[in-house]
Amino acid sequence: MNKERLFLALAILLIFTLLFLTEFQKPTIIGKIKKVSGNYPIRISLENKSEEIILFDRELKFNEGSEVKIYGSIQNGGEIIANKITCLNC
Repeated sequence: MNKERLFLALAILLIFTLLFLTEFQKPTIIGKIKKVSGNYPIRISLENKSEEIILFDRELKFNEGSEVKIYGSIQNGGEIIANKITCLNC
């Protein structure tokens, strides 16, 4: 097998591995939206959770009272930077 085919096969394998890992990412936190504030970034507080969620988006498609799954990364200050938010009861 020549080098070009080997590199192509490895690149395709890497792409499928990354797609697989991002598709099955576990939610960082699940809860009901208590308060939404700010325009950009949007700050979200959840009921019975101390972490504040920060969403760098211009629009939030969910209202207060919506139950959501939040995918993101936890920062040192206890904030969660949200990558994706899905609604459970919409």
